[in-house]
Formats: sequence, C-alpha cells, structure tokens
Amino acid sequence: NNSFQPPRPMFGVSPRDVEVIDISLEHGEARVYGAVSYSCFTSNTTSYNYTTGFRLDTTPFIVSTHNRFTVIGCNTLWLIGGFTNKNSDDDLHVAGCYSYCEGINSTSDGAPCTGTGCCETTVSPNLTDFLAIITMNESSVWNFNPCSYAMLVEAGWYSFRSHDLIGDHGFINDRAPRGVPVVNDWAIRNSSCPKDGAKAPKDYACVSSNSYCVNASNGPGYLCKCSIGYEGNPYLLKGCQGKHFIK
Repeated sequence: NNSFQPPRPMFGVSPRDVEVIDISLEHGEARVYGAVSYSCFTSNTTSYNYTTGFRLDTTPFIVSTHNRFTVIGCNTLWLIGGFTNKNSDDDLHVAGCYSYCEGINSTSDGAPCTGTGCCETTVSPNLTDFLAIITMNESSVWNFNPCSYAMLVEAGWYSFRSHDLIGDHGFINDRAPRGVPVVNDWAIRNSSCPKDGAKAPKDYACVSSNSYCVNASNGPGYLCKCSIGYEGNPYLLKGCQGKHFIK
C-alpha cells in the first residue's frame, strides 16, 4: 500500500486487506495485523457492536495454533466460530470465554487472563474461517468499563492492564491502533512431499540443491527447508548457502 511512507506490505483476505508484519521461511509463518472486535455502551440502555473475522480457505494460510482467542472486559462473554475443513459444513469449531470483574480495583496489571478482567482460550488446528461473536455484555458496568473486546492474537503478546477497561475504545486507541499480531501458517497446499525415490513434480517448490521437503504441521501441503549446514531461501535455485562458522 503506497499511500503510506514507507509503503506497507498488504495481503488481500476477504473481507479486508491486512498488513503483513513479517514472514518466516524457516517456520512457514506470516504475522499480520488483525482487527479487534468490540461491544461498547454509551449508556446503560444504548450499545453498539463491531465484530470481525476472515476467511482463508482460498489462500495458502491457516490460522496458527500459536494464537489465542482473548477477551477483555467485565461481565462479558464472547465466542469464536469457524470451520476447520473448507469442504465440510460439519467441521464447525466453537470456543469462547467469560470475563468477570466488579470494578477496576478488583483487577491488577499483569494478572493472567483466567477470567478476571480478561480471559483466553486456544484455537483449533486447521482453522480456515474465523468470526468473533458477542453473546453477553452487561450494561451494569458501562460507567467504568464501557467496551469489551475480543481478538485472535499471537500467544504471549497481550498482557492485561486495568487501564484497558477504561474509556471508549481505550484499548484499541492505546495499544492496537493498527490491530494486533496474528500468526498464520502457510505452506505449498495443493501438493505433498515426493515419496522416497520418486521423481519430483514440475511445480516442486524445493528448487535449491541444498534443500529438503517436510510435511506441513498444520493443514495439508509441505514446506521446504535448507539442509543441515546451509541457510537461506530453499525456494530459490541457489537460495541455500553454506554457513560460515567462526572458531
């Protein structure tokens, strides 16, 4: 996206483009900024919601299990819904968590997200679709906690602060103006590693002579690795070069 200086790398995922933070060839991961869902009260009877998600079933990406579904707020329940198999409507994944607190003073900075002020849960492997769903948000806490938030976020990134409960969009404005980091696993999805002794197909991606193939750990497909003693890009003809060791 050249409207920013310096330009920002983007990846098109319906229903919106996302900004790419970094890409790991070695681990087969791409970190992007993901949007944060929220539910906010402007009075004890008036509220508005924004829920978000994405679809990856037409891309080489799958949501990594290195993420957590995290909820911030008091007296709020959010769910994550999605599919783990793009060819079957039966493989629906649903998880969620409930966060409770009586007031700001009942929370403490740095506390684990186990249900007081925030909560988190793991996500299923092979998750290709994701949607955040608000199911309960108590108006009784709106005067000190007007907004609750839900996000798919890289494990370990979020550390709870009591201040995140305060203000309209306070957490997003202070800590996530561009979104939160989400890890996606990628691979060569429509093929597999050649069997021992078999001829590699024409579109085989491990083109460096000093590389080898491994099966993807999340979803179908394979990745390429540089052989022991080499480093670089196994997807280029001369991409894996010998390491230089200093005694």
